Amino acid sequence: MGWEEGETVRLIRDYMQDAAARATLGALTQAAFGFDFEAWAARGFCARGAYVPYSFEEDGRILSNVSVNRMEFCLNGEKRRWLQLGTVATREDMRGRGLARRLVEIALADSMDGCDGVYLFANPEAAGFYEKCGFTRGTEYRSFPRAEAYLNTDARLSSLRERGDSRAEARLDTGARFVPVNPGDERALAAYQRAVHETEPYAALWQENGFGLAMFYTMNAENAYYCPALDAHAVVEDGSLNAVFARNMPLLRAVLAALAASENVETPTVIGFTPRPEDADACVREPWDGGDDYRLYGRGRVLEEIAANRLCFPALSHA
Repeated sequence: MGWEEGETVRLIRDYMQDAAARATLGALTQAAFGFDFEAWAARGFCARGAYVPYSFEEDGRILSNVSVNRMEFCLNGEKRRWLQLGTVATREDMRGRGLARRLVEIALADSMDGCDGVYLFANPEAAGFYEKCGFTRGTEYRSFPRAEAYLNTDARLSSLRERGDSRAEARLDTGARFVPVNPGDERALAAYQRAVHETEPYAALWQENGFGLAMFYTMNAENAYYCPALDAHAVVEDGSLNAVFARNMPLLRAVLAALAASENVETPTVIGFTPRPEDADACVREPWDGGDDYRLYGRGRVLEEIAANRLCFPALSHA
């Protein structure tokens, strides 16, 4: 059975500042993914124009949705303006009628001007849908800490001195430890959010407008930790170091060693971003297809650039 837009069905878009319209999208996302946007948007973390939903609506219900995320990255010192599609969902009783595919077409026709490419993270089961929409599958490169990155600070300092690496030595702190950020402590929570907003780039592929998405994942400092000695925050979840937020740019080796020495913090076995060139020796990179979680798809040169530079999109940039 096909479907066509009619008198009772309308296209609505860019409505995240409208609480009533946003609630209709929240009902769909709750049913499809188990979350809604209300707390995130109500606290002002959804910047106008950064997250733009395209939805078919009927009688106050969202039938299907595709959202455009405007992503601003820095890659090797150059700006990249990419679109990321996300929140692709259709009511169960409306599936198979071409709604989502039509929304993809509308969203891209409306948004591609001035952009360098488009990409998305698909559920493995939905891969065929995106191939029919003209997307190509890509490969990322995941980073894993070398065992020596967890050596105690004194051993690493000795090694650095032998290499004459004074710059690195100055940024290693003996006795550094991370402690959980207490979400009930308003000052600690505000300090974390300020650190996310003011951080210096800490990845080879860095999202420059990433505050909103970072807050979507961690607005109550879930899985966030702070190290006073390094004056750095880290986000660690399920064995993955998903982000480091700092202004003084501690070496990744120092962050990993401090996490390994900390109580109540799971020692990371995966890095959820591509380390900076100065941190490359702390990790090894391997091709990554998304495992059981997702498949990367794209259009334009975005996939070529990810593969050529052996990069991965930061974990907190996934929409």
